[in-house]
Amino acid sequence: MPEWVEQSRRLGGLLIGVSTSCGRPISLAKEWEPIARRLLKAHADGDLEEERLRERAAEHAAGQAEEHARSAAPGSTAAVGLAR
Repeated sequence: MPEWVEQSRRLGGLLIGVSTSCGRPISLAKEWEPIARRLLKAHADGDLEEERLRERAAEHAAGQAEEHARSAAPGSTAAVGLAR
């Protein structure tokens, strides 16, 4: 299994855990849908190479994790764990 797949799985679990701890449930399908559509279109058009697709997906996922960590209630274990 490619490493980026494993990292995506772990990040998905982290996002779900943080959002649950904060009482702000999210849908990973909803979060990833716009990215998946852009990537599929780019791939079909031949506009982007595979490495660039992975980088963009990883950057977005990291941004989502940071956003959810910032929105966590002060002092929550989820916010403290991500801040380290």
